[in-house]
Amino acid sequence: MLSPAKTGEEQERSGPRHGPVLAQKGLVLHQQNLSLTKSGVVITQLLIQYVQKQLSLPTKSITVMSSILILGAMSDVAQAMAHEYAKNGYEVILAARKKERLEPLVKDLQVRYNVKSSAFEFDALDFKSHFDFYTNLPHEPTMVACVFGYLGDTKKALIDWKETEQILHVNYTGAVSILNVIASNMMERKHGTIIGISSVAGERGRQSNFLYGSAKAGFTAYLSGLRNKCFHSGVHVMTVKPGFIKTSMTQGMPLNPKLTATPQKIARDIFKAANKKKNVLYSLWMWKYIMKIITSIPEFMFKKMKM
Repeated sequence: MLSPAKTGEEQERSGPRHGPVLAQKGLVLHQQNLSLTKSGVVITQLLIQYVQKQLSLPTKSITVMSSILILGAMSDVAQAMAHEYAKNGYEVILAARKKERLEPLVKDLQVRYNVKSSAFEFDALDFKSHFDFYTNLPHEPTMVACVFGYLGDTKKALIDWKETEQILHVNYTGAVSILNVIASNMMERKHGTIIGISSVAGERGRQSNFLYGSAKAGFTAYLSGLRNKCFHSGVHVMTVKPGFIKTSMTQGMPLNPKLTATPQKIARDIFKAANKKKNVLYSLWMWKYIMKIITSIPEFMFKKMKM
């Protein structure tokens, strides 16, 4: 016998029940997808925030690596240093009173070693300009070498104060003025190296160059104190004490060839010693022991000697 037909209401009640179950599963999957999507958005936002934070660093705090500023770049030692550092991949920034005289060296370094090089006006005796000079450089160098100096004429200086003033200011006051600016900046960024070219002449006053020697003695003491001050901020200061150097400044002087270094030799010694973070460099090396002998001579004997 045929069953009576069911009404629509009865069919809805007695129909298959898997429809609502599938709907519930679909809702769960949709919620899981939303959860994954939200997680992806959160991760993406975190990455964006990290990148923005990195890019928001002030440009002045970003220092070009492997660069050296050479102050007094017209000297023979300074130019030898420029070649030595450029040869080893450093950007070389040259500074001297007459910028145009540095242009041939700048071009030579660029072509010969394929490195960046530039030149700027700098006057060691224009103390008021030192802060602006340094802060207006394209970037903060990782190393600075103070190479300028002036031997002067001791006999002339005894009767001409301007000559005395020139000797003292170039070798001491001017160097201290610019290095104060540079050291303050390096200590603030907690990185950098300062190389100061002093002299063995500063270890004991001699009649032949006591004004020059006294200025270098002051500079040596300054560098020693600066080294102590900068150490706690991660900045290294190296004192260089050359003996005799075959340069235009010493031309015509009766120098012992065995005790006399070339500018290129001095430059190589400086590069190696700075990399090893030496505190004091004698170049040539034997000057360390020569000066130990000279400083050990009793004063009552030393004053009778002609040196």
